[in-house]
This record gives sequence, C-alpha cells and structure tokens, in this order.
Amino acid sequence: MLRDFVGAEAPDDATVVVRFAAHRARDVPLFVAALPIFSRSYYAARRFDETTLEVPLGSGPYKVGRFEPGRHIEYERVKDWWGADLPVGRGLNNFDIVRYEYYRDREVAFEGFTARSYLFREEFTSRAWATRYDFPAVREGYVKRDVIPDDTPSGAQGWFFNTRREKLQNKRLREAFIDAFDFEWTNKKIMYGSYERTHSVFQNSDMMAVGKPSTDELALLEPFRGKVPDECSENLSFRWFPMDQVRIVRCSARPTRF
Repeated sequence: MLRDFVGAEAPDDATVVVRFAAHRARDVPLFVAALPIFSRSYYAARRFDETTLEVPLGSGPYKVGRFEPGRHIEYERVKDWWGADLPVGRGLNNFDIVRYEYYRDREVAFEGFTARSYLFREEFTSRAWATRYDFPAVREGYVKRDVIPDDTPSGAQGWFFNTRREKLQNKRLREAFIDAFDFEWTNKKIMYGSYERTHSVFQNSDMMAVGKPSTDELALLEPFRGKVPDECSENLSFRWFPMDQVRIVRCSARPTRF
C-alpha cells in the first residue's frame, strides 16, 4: 500500500515534504496523510515493535487516562492542546473525559447499554434497530434514537466476476447471477427495510449519474460506440445492468445492479 512512499523530511517546524515514487498510485497521498506522527526522541529509548502498557507520548487533543486492559479505557482532554484554536479544531473535543467500554459479545454489549453501563451506541444490525429498541428508557424518553444523514460517498458492494475465466465471459450468465439475488425481498423480509439499493459505484456523491446523459457526455462516449453497452446512452433511472459491463467515462457512474 505504501510501496510508492519514498520518504519524508521536515525542512522547518511548520513544513513536511513527502516524496513519492514515479507513477505512484493515485490514492497513496491519502494513505500517507492519514499516518500518525510519532516522537522520534520518545521512541529512541523505547522499542517501537514491543507491546507495553506505558502511556505513549502523543500530540492530539486527548491523552490516555485510566484504563483496565480488556475492560475499558478513558481519554482525558488536554487543556492546553496546541491545536485548540485552529479552524479544524473549532467546535470539537468538547468532553473532558471520553470512556470506551469493551465487550466481547454483541448481545452483552446491548444489555450493557440498556443498563446504562455506557451512554452512546451506534447500531449496525438492522434486526436490532427494528425490534429491540423498545426497552423502558426508550419509551420514557431517556434514550433518543436518531438516523444521522451521511453525506459521504457510500461506495458499493457487489459481485465482481473474473471475466478472464471462460465460463464467466458470457454476459447473459453474469446477468443471471445478479437477477438471482432478490434485493427487494431480502430487504423487506430479512433487513426490515433498512437498506436502499446501490445504483452506482459513485453512490451518494455528485459523480453518480442521474437520468439521461447530456449532449457533452454523449460526445465523450461516441468514440467508444460498440465497445460499451448501448444502455449508456439511455435513461437508466429504472434500469439495471452488471457492473463489469460499465467501465469508462461517466457511463461507469450510471446505475448498476448489485
């Protein structure tokens, strides 16, 4: 993942220069930007590759406070944090102590929430969301359920066929596999209607195409006539086709069946 990351250097206290290999992957800078920064002097006297319960030196808005391995950990707010007044830090880090409780079992964790062992829970199971949030604290208004809109691109899940295999080179066979999955029934009967079908690999973003392609888009597609499905030039708001058929220009952002 980071093989194209050649190195980094700090010419001054406010600048970091990162060097990449030629012809690097386009997403390498994103991975590098997400890497944590550690203190060289701190780890000069400590083994970086050894496990320890010693609280490490950090540079964030919180520091490790009380903890019990395997049970819980608390993070205490750094009162004189260097980045508190930066624009990216405004309105954030508002709690003096943030405590995480650890559970090895999902059911036990849910019961811990109903017993007020912890006060905030993010639910990932549609069955639990639809059927289990009827305990007294919910009915009495002490627990508030809310679905928070997510404006970030959601990506896609689906079957990716290896068309180098002869048996999968038949377009109708691939379509048959996709048609065999009844999303509507599965969502209604098993997922409690919690999900929406993904129409595009660019779902929930401005890159997702809607309706008929514009004149400019058709002009871009024209050189590829006969190489891409004819559906790319149609209104696909209510049509579906396998993702492996859709690869170029904005056609790749048109609704895809998963």
